[in-house]
Amino acid sequence: MITARMGSSRLHKKMIRNIGNKSLLVYFIKSLKTIPLIDNIILATTTNEDDNGLCIIAEEMNIKFFRGSENNVLDRIDKAISFNAPNTSIIVRACADNPLIDTKILNKIIEETIESNHLITPFELNSCPFGIGLAVFPKYQLDEIKIQTKKPIYLEHVENYLIEKGKFSFFHKFNDYISHYLYLTIDYEEDLQRCNYFMKLFNLTNSK
Repeated sequence: MITARMGSSRLHKKMIRNIGNKSLLVYFIKSLKTIPLIDNIILATTTNEDDNGLCIIAEEMNIKFFRGSENNVLDRIDKAISFNAPNTSIIVRACADNPLIDTKILNKIIEETIESNHLITPFELNSCPFGIGLAVFPKYQLDEIKIQTKKPIYLEHVENYLIEKGKFSFFHKFNDYISHYLYLTIDYEEDLQRCNYFMKLFNLTNSK
């Protein structure tokens, strides 16, 4: 489930900014398509006119999309599943701010979520470069959040409720990473420049 919008206040229209030789959103979708355990990709964006272009990208990339609330991300994800993939059992919370995901690691996180039947998150402090993994959780936990809380913080940052309630596990299998302190999420202009630097350094610009 890709959550993306154009109205970021910190880096406006970053979804169509280039990472390597492709827009951030296109690069991210191509990465997700290489993950064996992902069988359905949906873009969950907003009803804002600015996000029309993201829906066009989704169509060009042959993935489904849903348009909903800008601030209530939980409702947007829930309705996107209901309309496009009602039999979903496992959700990958694919925030497109993280284009440099490690696809092998993400496939392992999905495997572990299926086995544990609860949220698996890679976002433990200093356990891995921030931005190379994504949170994964079973659909029943999304339903649980929807029933248990209406607090705005949880409607926007969906998995935070599960973390605060202790209904999760950290994913720790990051032994191959030399530096666990890299920040690879794109929030600001300098983050985009940093990711593009690593793309060139490791010759990733034409890899997808």
